[in-house]
Amino acid sequence: MPIPAGGGVYVVPMASEQTTITVQGPNGPREMRISSPGRVLWPDLGLTKLDLVNYICDVGEAFIAANGDRPVALQRFSGNIDGEQFFSKNPPKGTPEFIRSVKVVYPSARSHPQLVFDEPAAAVWAVQMNTVVFHPWPSRAENTDNPDQLRIDLDPQPGTDFDDAVPAALVLQEVLAEAGLTCFIKTSGNRGLHVYAPIEPTREFLDVRHAVIAAAREVERRIPDKVTTAWWKEERGRRVFLDFNQANRDRTIAGAYSPRALPHAPVSCPITWDEPGTRRSKELHHPHRPRPAEDSGGSVGGVPCRPGHHRHTAGVVGPGLQSRTGRAALPARLPQDAGRTPAGAAQQGPQAGLTRAVPKGALCRGHARRRRNLRRRPAQSTPHWLPAAGTGVGSVTRSGTDRPCRAAQSLPPRWRNQQRWWARRRSPRRQSRRPPGGPGVP
Repeated sequence: MPIPAGGGVYVVPMASEQTTITVQGPNGPREMRISSPGRVLWPDLGLTKLDLVNYICDVGEAFIAANGDRPVALQRFSGNIDGEQFFSKNPPKGTPEFIRSVKVVYPSARSHPQLVFDEPAAAVWAVQMNTVVFHPWPSRAENTDNPDQLRIDLDPQPGTDFDDAVPAALVLQEVLAEAGLTCFIKTSGNRGLHVYAPIEPTREFLDVRHAVIAAAREVERRIPDKVTTAWWKEERGRRVFLDFNQANRDRTIAGAYSPRALPHAPVSCPITWDEPGTRRSKELHHPHRPRPAEDSGGSVGGVPCRPGHHRHTAGVVGPGLQSRTGRAALPARLPQDAGRTPAGAAQQGPQAGLTRAVPKGALCRGHARRRRNLRRRPAQSTPHWLPAAGTGVGSVTRSGTDRPCRAAQSLPPRWRNQQRWWARRRSPRRQSRRPPGGPGVP
């Protein structure tokens, strides 16, 4: 319908390019609208948004079997893969009713809802929202705090390639098999490999991370000239890095059958253990599109084996765990050495030195906040960053304030000054002196 623009001029609005496709699912077919189907996402190959939608429909059942019923983060692009990108975790406005969400806790101790896919139409809707890469969590929606997958990312460093990651993956398979775990493999979609094993969801992320570190360091002990677990890039050399930090909370890898935002449009493709030496990442466009029947072998969807337990890895490298080899650097914004016991503490069992000393609610964001939490609710053992017992820390404070009682007078001057600073900062009198408009407002 023409719209008057003044001066006797009328503007005829152009109909936006869109199409509708029918997506089959467990709840029957759904009509999904796709806007701008001709938008080119991979400029080098000319692959469009509609091509990506057709690919998701082709592998829909296997995609949901591998990535469904898990919180998922969406890597979205404003234009093509060379343009601006961002990660979407909260359900955006206009999310269809048939797509559910689950509340998850992030390392900052904050919690937000995150999307969960249960049918292929949900993945098609995500593509409609310009999603290219899907990043599922290693835990299920009903138990987001306890992973049910043990994941290790084999990342070739500069000077190495996919062919160098294959021997490391085979040794890793041997290590996990000796621990009683059945593991599967898929290409990362770039130059590396992803190895993962189903486990019982009975432990939190930090405990599973310790098991991943133990397995990775055992692989490093067996082939030290080919793999490394060094966190600093300068120390890795021309070796394959076993990235154990992907086992942390809110750290994800590209899911099975997920495309990658690379010029040649690869896919993170599940493969069998006979294929790593002869097969690389599949390309998205026809005729090299990965097919679930030929690629998954039933190993991705509904893993047909009995889940193992992450603690089984202690049987392979038990002495190493007792000497705290299960501790390693944590990524930014995560609690460094959150599971460390104080020096001189008694070591008992294969998990000695790896027990959590910080309350579960105090995940990170500064020693000061954890110190306050520990004064109010003491942990099972004193963390390494607090003075020894009997120095006054952890004593009862006055009701309603952070001002310590007389027992804290035995603290060293530095600790007393810190507590006085917190008391002045949080005092009601200081709060009343602040301008009503906040800092910097007259």
